Amino acid sequence: MRTRPIAWALACLLAVGATLPALAATGGVTVAAASQHLGDRVLSIGMSGDDVRALQQLLTKRGFPLTADGQFGPHTRDAVMRAQRAYGLTVDGIVGPQTLGALNHGNPPKSHHKSHKRPCSSSPGSGDYVTRWRPVVKCVLGMLHQSKSNTNVGYVFIIIRFESGGNPRAINGTDINAQNGDPSRGLMQTIGATFSAYRSHKLKNDIYDPAANIYAGLNYGISRYGSVHNIPGVKSILAGHGYVPYKLLQRTVR
Repeated sequence: MRTRPIAWALACLLAVGATLPALAATGGVTVAAASQHLGDRVLSIGMSGDDVRALQQLLTKRGFPLTADGQFGPHTRDAVMRAQRAYGLTVDGIVGPQTLGALNHGNPPKSHHKSHKRPCSSSPGSGDYVTRWRPVVKCVLGMLHQSKSNTNVGYVFIIIRFESGGNPRAINGTDINAQNGDPSRGLMQTIGATFSAYRSHKLKNDIYDPAANIYAGLNYGISRYGSVHNIPGVKSILAGHGYVPYKLLQRTVR
């Protein structure tokens, strides 16, 4: 009476044994997940794979730069939200058919491009040595698809106040960058390597030009840290700690 159950169990084991080599050859479900094509699934924070990497490359191509590491983290979500804001979409940081369709279609809306055809002025407004740069900061934030709220402008003021005190001709001749022949300069105290890599070609190729300097400094910070409030100097001040200078962050650019 026990021969049938034993034979049945042996047959099941043989069937499983025959299936395992096939799973090993394909890598099981892991390969399927890693080889996802952009558009196969809705993407959101916490996900990873080739499709996330392709999304990051597409975002960079459309003017929302970030590192293409295949990991959908806070920086990628912030870039997605900036893109959604620029395209006039619902800003939720999730990449579904509508967001992906807008990115694949091409450039942001015409109204967005019209604002970019007219470069930001570098003329200061009213205010103290730092806050007088409000109109320039707001214009540059718009170019970078960032919120132009007073809060976000205030974050930029934190950087300017600690880096240059609002002096567009400021130059640091004593730090490690100066020793390497590339001193920190301008309102945001960017080094030449950072300025060259992150400047806007719609603005002057002049590291001392206020709009050009703010753009390069912010573009660098946003590309590396995801948003203005995540730039270490700003983040540290908001947490009640001391300011973290840009000069300590830009050494890896060279």
